[in-house]
Amino acid sequence: MSSQIVNEVGVSNPFSSVLGFRYLDQDEIDLRMKIREAFEVVSRGNMSRAIELPLAAPVADFVGRAPRPLSERNVRRLFSAITPEGTPCALRYEGTALTAKYVAAELNIDPSIQLRRYHYFQEMVRVELAEDLDEHHYRAFYQAGAEFFAKGVDEHNQNIRAIIGLTIDFLHLLKLNPILRISHVDILKVPLLQVAGLSNFNSKRIMEKFESGTIEELTEILKALRTPQLIFDALITLFANKEVDLETGLSILQQFGGLFSRASKDLQDLLDGLKQSSLDKFCRFDPGVNRSLDFYSGLTFQGDVSQLKECLGGGVFSGLVESFGSTQSVRAVGMACGVERLMSALTR
Repeated sequence: MSSQIVNEVGVSNPFSSVLGFRYLDQDEIDLRMKIREAFEVVSRGNMSRAIELPLAAPVADFVGRAPRPLSERNVRRLFSAITPEGTPCALRYEGTALTAKYVAAELNIDPSIQLRRYHYFQEMVRVELAEDLDEHHYRAFYQAGAEFFAKGVDEHNQNIRAIIGLTIDFLHLLKLNPILRISHVDILKVPLLQVAGLSNFNSKRIMEKFESGTIEELTEILKALRTPQLIFDALITLFANKEVDLETGLSILQQFGGLFSRASKDLQDLLDGLKQSSLDKFCRFDPGVNRSLDFYSGLTFQGDVSQLKECLGGGVFSGLVESFGSTQSVRAVGMACGVERLMSALTR
């Protein structure tokens, strides 16, 4: 990779949290362009095609049919305009759902089409309350995203490894030191909802403690809910082993037999592939990773650099394309990065 990215830019980025205004000086504009250049280099190197997403679209383009790609809370925040004909419209909230909608439309036109890899680097617009804004959260912000689609299992597994490789190469090109914390939606969802039979409300309480609480807080809530002993032991063991290497994480999942069978298989397949390209050394197992959007269906990850945690995230979202009307089964995986977050990391 020939591009040289300069880390030390020394910029300031004041903004009004009340009105949502901010300004960019020339150094910041130049830095954003360098980030875009790096993202284009690694995306094209992974045979990805650039796509431009619409700024506004009918809400149905974001929501889809069951299974719903976004939660009710996120859907409510999408409604931002009504057309003269009375059609609810939404601003570009994030890129994954719109890209999946595009793939569904492609397949409906030509079911035999070869699925592709797509990437975008565009501004996103959200309806954010003033109290939700800080130096990393804006009403309008740039997002770099890549979404890879496949029909077959082998190609899908290759896409997962490619997305992780793309993410690591992208951050390395920016002269950042990445660590990807990898998890799986089934690690908490299956034990809590399907085995223990807890409500969505109580399951989310446990997930929140898993993500940012202490082991004492987790123990207290598990006891209060009279969690079955197997589930209790599994969750406490997992909590005590957050951010370990992938092999250690896999061995912990396998200790509990069929409880984590799908997560174990997916993590094993991933680990085997990452070892071939030595990408496993940039990854950690972290069952506390909890992606906020509802469309994730398998492996998930969040990316950290030494200067900033959670500068990007992604995972498997198979089933999302079908929610937009595709009659074919599509396996998908993607990542998205907040560009302003990266700018902040690069100027610390």
